[in-house]
Amino acid sequence: MKATIISETNKARIEKEIESAQEKARTRKINFQDILYAIKRIDVKLNITKKAKEGVRVSVALHADKYPNAYRGIPESTHFLLVFKGGKWRLADIYRFSCNRKNTYHTKLSETAKEAIIENCLKF
Repeated sequence: MKATIISETNKARIEKEIESAQEKARTRKINFQDILYAIKRIDVKLNITKKAKEGVRVSVALHADKYPNAYRGIPESTHFLLVFKGGKWRLADIYRFSCNRKNTYHTKLSETAKEAIIENCLKF
């Protein structure tokens, strides 16, 4: 999948990618609004400039949950990978995978993002 800029102009293309990934799924699905919600939440949590966000990668599993061993299998949910490149968030990948995770957001920060976050903390 080619990374797609997340915007209203690309909404149809992104929804097509989502449907392609979820074609046989009945539960734990996502939509375009869920991706926008995740981006807003990430931006609030990071609280750094666009320049500092360059290269940040976030893997999102909105339906992450822990299931007991007695559940007889681990259900799948739709996951997506966001990358901040060129001043915009991009959808790099979308797939179905096990939802047996502790965290909803897994973030890989670039060195500039780490420095910006530390600088924000020191200003506090």
